[in-house]
Amino acid sequence: MTENRAMIIAFVLFVVVGSYIGIKKDVSATDKEAAIEVQVRTSLPIGTGLNDALSYLDRNKIAHMDLDRKTNDLIAIFPNIEKGMFVTCDIQVVLHFDKSDKLAACSFKEMTNGL
Repeated sequence: MTENRAMIIAFVLFVVVGSYIGIKKDVSATDKEAAIEVQVRTSLPIGTGLNDALSYLDRNKIAHMDLDRKTNDLIAIFPNIEKGMFVTCDIQVVLHFDKSDKLAACSFKEMTNGL
């Protein structure tokens, strides 16, 4: 019984400590996020055409979905910006186009994925 209790305590400590390490944000990850935002905003300024945006994403091998014609949003993902023991962090970029297929806005969202 004592041996089982010790195993359970060890496992719980492993999960708690591992989760903390996995969630803790380091400076380099924050720098990467900022660099991605600068890179995208510089390469795709407001007014950029849809075809130019798609070319940029394809040329840089950035995973993306097709333009959603209902919302005029194109979603791109920068995967694995940060990796922890139990989690990874991606950056989702939403490029919003106007009715003439010109970039009108872009937003950035951190997406944390766990086991």
